[in-house]
Amino acid sequence: MGVGDMKAVSDSGPLIHLAEIQAFSLLSIFQVLHIPDAVWNETVEYGRISKQSLLEFNQMQRHTLVQNEVTIFLKEHGLSELHLGESEGLYLCKSLETSLFSGSHAPAWEPSMDAPASRV
Repeated sequence: MGVGDMKAVSDSGPLIHLAEIQAFSLLSIFQVLHIPDAVWNETVEYGRISKQSLLEFNQMQRHTLVQNEVTIFLKEHGLSELHLGESEGLYLCKSLETSLFSGSHAPAWEPSMDAPASRV
């Protein structure tokens, strides 16, 4: 079980790297970890993480998004250069009003923002 009310949307990078060092147990700090389908595909479907590993994480919620809505969001915020997993992740962050758990070059996102902030 997670600690408090901590929840986030995950990008592929943190999941892949935690799997590499067999440290998925660290994800238990999240009450809920939201995973868009594009991130699922980048991790499980490409063979970077076993399906079983992610399914054992009970706090995970997988999301199928409407691509037209994601595309509109990306255009509105000038984010058309992002990979699909990052794109869906940021859209889901905005939709759920939560933060992005990312180790990549995706822009930082906080729920109170109208647009992504620069990564520090």
